Amino acid sequence: METILSAKTKMQIINRIANLSEKSERLWGKMTCGEMVCHCSDQIKMALGEINCKTIMPAFIGKIMFFLIMAGMPTPKGKVETAPELKQGVGGTKPNSFNQDLDMLKNYVNNFDKLYLTGIKNPHPAFGKLSKNEWGKLIYSHLNHHLSQFGV
Repeated sequence: METILSAKTKMQIINRIANLSEKSERLWGKMTCGEMVCHCSDQIKMALGEINCKTIMPAFIGKIMFFLIMAGMPTPKGKVETAPELKQGVGGTKPNSFNQDLDMLKNYVNNFDKLYLTGIKNPHPAFGKLSKNEWGKLIYSHLNHHLSQFGV
C-alpha cells in the first residue's frame, strides 16, 4: 500500500492537491471542495495530537476494519461516517481562505514525517493506536479517497 512517508507518493499527492480549485465539483458525498481540504488536514492534525477525538468503534472491530483497509478494501463512497470532531458542520475545521487551506494541507502532507516526531500521537477514534507507518498508509488512503471524490 502507498504511504505519504514515501517521497514519490508524497509528491504525487501534493500535485493532486494542487489541481483542486474552489470550483472542483464532488462526484459523491456532501462536502464542498474547501470542506474536504479542511477535513483532510483535520485527519493529519488528529494523528499529530492537535485534535482529540473520542473513540467511535470497539477496538476489536476497529482492528479488523483497519486490516481490511490496509489490504486494499475500497472505502464505500458516501457511506462511512467520520468522528464528530472531524466532521464538517459539526466539529471539523471550517474553511477559511481556499488557497490558505490548500497550502496548510500541502504543508501537513509534506512535513508529516517530521511533525510526527514531535507530536503527541493520538489514537485513531476507530482503529486505536497506530504506528507512524500505519498512519502514513492510512493518511494516503484517506487523501486518495477524498481527492478521487473531487476528480483529481
